[in-house]
Amino acid sequence: MAHDSLLVTHRSFPIASSLDTLQLNTHNHVMRARGDLALSQTGRYALRILGFLADHPGEWVQGRQIAARTSIPANYLSKILNQLRKSGFVDSQRGWGGGFLLPERSKKARIDDVLEAIDGPRDKGACVFELRRCDLHHPCPLHDHWERVREQYESMLRSVSLGDLRTRRPRRTGGHHGGGSQRSYTSNELTTRRGAHR
Repeated sequence: MAHDSLLVTHRSFPIASSLDTLQLNTHNHVMRARGDLALSQTGRYALRILGFLADHPGEWVQGRQIAARTSIPANYLSKILNQLRKSGFVDSQRGWGGGFLLPERSKKARIDDVLEAIDGPRDKGACVFELRRCDLHHPCPLHDHWERVREQYESMLRSVSLGDLRTRRPRRTGGHHGGGSQRSYTSNELTTRRGAHR
């Protein structure tokens, strides 16, 4: 699949400097080395993109739309979309009516697969205290606690699919009249309504 042009300008979206890119790459490397239970900035951006596409099932979404709605800097967005396309998580199409799409085959993929494709393999056994040896027989002060947290974290990454990244819509609650939803009023409207009943 061909990569869609973002068609965004420098004035429309902030462009990260070379220093920002260097800091991002360094941050990702440190996180992999220490095995922190946190997502890298690139990983967060990738999941934000995939979540936005999941909210538009079966639709081709232009890169500039994604940039506008996710607030991801345009150059980062382009690179991450290219990585996601090469890894097979998203499809792209040029021309009128084209853009980016989360295909059906990717909806069952796990976010763990995405993060590994974006950031590389994580050091799942890294010690919080960065000890060379930290295990059941030679634990650091937080080993037992950290192990439980790490297991839950890894379980979440393995169990949540890209299809699960869709935004949850709030349920409508029945109103007092005819079971419909109750309208909410602004402060100005409330003031006007109170004055009318005096």
